[in-house]
Amino acid sequence: MKMEKGPTIILFGGYPGAGKTTQVGLLSQTTEIMVLSAGNLLRQEAKKGTKLGQMFFEHSSKGLRAPDYVVCGILAPHIRLMLDRGTRSFFSDGFPKSVPQLKFLEDLCSSLVAGMIYLDAPEKLLVSRAGARRHCEKCGLIQGTGTLCVTCGEPVSVRYDDDAETVRNRLRTYAQGNQEIVQVLELRKTLMRVDATLGVTAVSESVNAAYSHLTRDRY
Repeated sequence: MKMEKGPTIILFGGYPGAGKTTQVGLLSQTTEIMVLSAGNLLRQEAKKGTKLGQMFFEHSSKGLRAPDYVVCGILAPHIRLMLDRGTRSFFSDGFPKSVPQLKFLEDLCSSLVAGMIYLDAPEKLLVSRAGARRHCEKCGLIQGTGTLCVTCGEPVSVRYDDDAETVRNRLRTYAQGNQEIVQVLELRKTLMRVDATLGVTAVSESVNAAYSHLTRDRY
């Protein structure tokens, strides 16, 4: 199976707290490629109180993965909008998290994903990072310290799904679906693992190298 019509899609994988959002943001700045920030879009839908948003919140607030049709139903209009605007490349942060979601994304975009940059880190570090990070409701920025967003100046707070118990639940539910995607992409030879225990700069260098490897025959 080979699809060539759609955009170049690179996934960012790794457990919650691995640093995906930080690293995809840095790579986006360098490459000027847009990011599909699934987590922000899903939480925005939950905040709106729509039927799908409420269903997503009921699961995510307990650290559980929402059903595929809920996640895909929320994200589909945003992906279609990007495609309608002629987007030729994008990074996907936090989506897909299961093989059915992966198939949905590839079918919708008429394109196999170029690969995944997977950030590896142990559970103890992940729980610590998630509990320490702060989230800006206005612009979606995630930062490690402070009470005000460094981008827009609005107050930041601990995200509702970042307390230790919920994070541990998220780690368990993440493993159930996303590891299947990892196996699929390993078979395709399009999975690039990065050591996420290092400092931001060192991880960024590895991420850039992984990105170059995945796209070297595409541009």
